[in-house]
Amino acid sequence: MLGKVIRAKYKKGVFEPLEPVDLPEDEVVDIPMPEKTSEKDDAAFLSSIGSWKDLVSEDFVDEIYELRKRSTRPAVEL
Repeated sequence: MLGKVIRAKYKKGVFEPLEPVDLPEDEVVDIPMPEKTSEKDDAAFLSSIGSWKDLVSEDFVDEIYELRKRSTRPAVEL
């Protein structure tokens, strides 16, 4: 389970927290590292935006919006 995310700066081989951290001294922690993407990957992702637009009928889209208006939750009694 993922706990609190703490922003840190990497400098001279050390991660320096940018906010107070409530940990005992010498506590070992795992720091997930985000994967770097290339400009080619970013361009491929951006070029895919809207690519499904013509594959879904307008009737289906209308039905989805209509279903979103209906509530399936019970009324709240105060």
